[in-house]
Amino acid sequence: MASLGHLIAGVAHELNTPLGVCITAHSHLISVVEDIENKTQSGVMTRSYFDDCIASIMDATSLLESNLSRSRHLISSFKKLAINPNDQTISKFNLANLISEIQLNFSLILANQGVLIKFMYAEDIEVETYAEPLKLVLEQLIRNSLEYGFSHGSGIIYICIIEGEDCLDIDYRDDGKGIDENIRNRIFEPFTTTGRINGKVGLGMHLVYNLVTQVLNGSITLLDSKMGAHFNIVISKNAKEMKNLNDILGAYTGAKPD
Repeated sequence: MASLGHLIAGVAHELNTPLGVCITAHSHLISVVEDIENKTQSGVMTRSYFDDCIASIMDATSLLESNLSRSRHLISSFKKLAINPNDQTISKFNLANLISEIQLNFSLILANQGVLIKFMYAEDIEVETYAEPLKLVLEQLIRNSLEYGFSHGSGIIYICIIEGEDCLDIDYRDDGKGIDENIRNRIFEPFTTTGRINGKVGLGMHLVYNLVTQVLNGSITLLDSKMGAHFNIVISKNAKEMKNLNDILGAYTGAKPD
């Protein structure tokens, strides 16, 4: 309940600013339009005053557009937190194909920023799990490295994936500036960010945590590192078997005695 209260308070706080601006801009628009109507009906409207009103209207509509767009982006981010594994699709795929997609998606920004990703894994790793959530986890970690770890320079991201009997061990690290000590203990909590001044919400790592623990049946740990950010992720290699087990357990614990 405490976590839910914190999340709701955070959502309200983040939405309050752009919606507050929209309300103010809307009130200003009404005032300007009423003023135009009054001056037009009384016959005292001048061309210069009319031009000033049009400029004011354009400024207000620009504020409305930007802040409504931010509100829409925030709501879209909040919706991602409501993760239901039953809405996800399990598929069997080669890990190399998923990694190739990630490399293609980031190829341009990596080149522009001078950042190199070094993947270390066996080419023949086959998994049966949720491909899109796994892809989202890796992409969000990469985005964080690019935005925070290498915000002022180039660097290297290392992603080592080791196949176990029942799980995948993913070691993710970069040689960037690392994670601020002030947020390390709450890195997976919602609205935790050092980039709020730049409009960042701080939901990325919370989303990663939810995807890993709720969908991919795994765990994620922030490790101490002198080089940069360092995470260890362990996920189930066969989510289908785990899903079936959860269904059986759920049916058993939900059964009512006669």
